[in-house]
Amino acid sequence: MPKFAVVGDVSVDQIYLVDALPESGMEIIAREMRLEPGGGGGNVAAALLALDQGCTLIGRVGKDELADIAQRNLKDNPRANVKYLQVDRKERTGIITILIDPAGSRTTVGTPGANANLDPKNFDPESVDQVDALVLSAYSLVEGKRKRYSELAIARAKEQHKTIFIELSTGAVERMGGSMITHVVDATYLVANEHEVKVITATDSISQAVAKLHQAGIEQVVIKVGPQGALVLTPQVNELVEPYAIEGVVDRTGAGDAFTAALAYAVMDGYEILDAVKIANIAGAVATTAVGAQNCLPNMAEIKKRLK
Repeated sequence: MPKFAVVGDVSVDQIYLVDALPESGMEIIAREMRLEPGGGGGNVAAALLALDQGCTLIGRVGKDELADIAQRNLKDNPRANVKYLQVDRKERTGIITILIDPAGSRTTVGTPGANANLDPKNFDPESVDQVDALVLSAYSLVEGKRKRYSELAIARAKEQHKTIFIELSTGAVERMGGSMITHVVDATYLVANEHEVKVITATDSISQAVAKLHQAGIEQVVIKVGPQGALVLTPQVNELVEPYAIEGVVDRTGAGDAFTAALAYAVMDGYEILDAVKIANIAGAVATTAVGAQNCLPNMAEIKKRLK
């Protein structure tokens, strides 16, 4: 049976490779345009599949040609369960337009499309009951139908004593502010960056933020701190895991999703949390070496070669 259920966006990334990101009012011509599978849910699922993990993907796509692109790395994989991927007959598949310069810097704009209509009426408890862990992006907790669906999935996972991984996102946190914390208190593991944890806890420092998260009942917190690496903060551990240095960075799209997927895999496979974050750092770094969020996702054999 699948080990993971992933709830999140299943979209298409419309990627433009440009010589420089445009300023306001500028017109530019791209060197290349690509359509690649994306979305937080799709990216996490693809990364788990690359690690040879069974995965149930829960999301919503349109009844259009973009849906085929969004599922390119899922449909023919025997470990991928897309039984719970809903099809919207009115809204198109979500699309994200990404401009990337030669240094890997990005400008992004997107529309959720069908993702926003993930229908809680179609929630099936079996989608959670049959797995060991639930992985979810905070984008799914912002508003509307998909928020209700995600709440049902989290409640069922908690009731069935499943491990719950929730990844914060800057866009979701900026929209919800401090109210976000009430929606993530059931996370077994919370993955975030420094800015995000400060916003949802209304604090000015990481130490204050983590204290508030622990008080709320979130004991396992992993905070990405950019070039410094990732902080692991639990009742037993308070340690910085150094980043994995890699050359040839071209596109950071989906690196955070690869990180979260690898962390979830490693934790559920029995690795200690510090080793799990080392594995996640490697997966996230390797994912940046190709254009497209799902085009350079490492398997565990490759990760082990890079472990020090």
